[in-house]
Amino acid sequence: MIVWYCFCGFEIGGDALVYQRTLECDEKQVKAALNPDDIADDPGLAHVYPIAIEVAQAIVGENLPAGDYFVNGVQSAP
Repeated sequence: MIVWYCFCGFEIGGDALVYQRTLECDEKQVKAALNPDDIADDPGLAHVYPIAIEVAQAIVGENLPAGDYFVNGVQSAP
């Protein structure tokens, strides 16, 4: 299923935003990249979860700037 997700990257060890995109992505691909125990009680990914930069790059199809990356589900399309 295709679902909207927000990907955010912050400077490593800091709080400056270096990347933010809201994209339609394959739900299975995004959830496979996350810890199943963390998301078990959050099927819509309403909370924010860390995601490896390499995985985020593969999903969004872009070279991302260095940073700490996070993803969450978007409840309605932008």
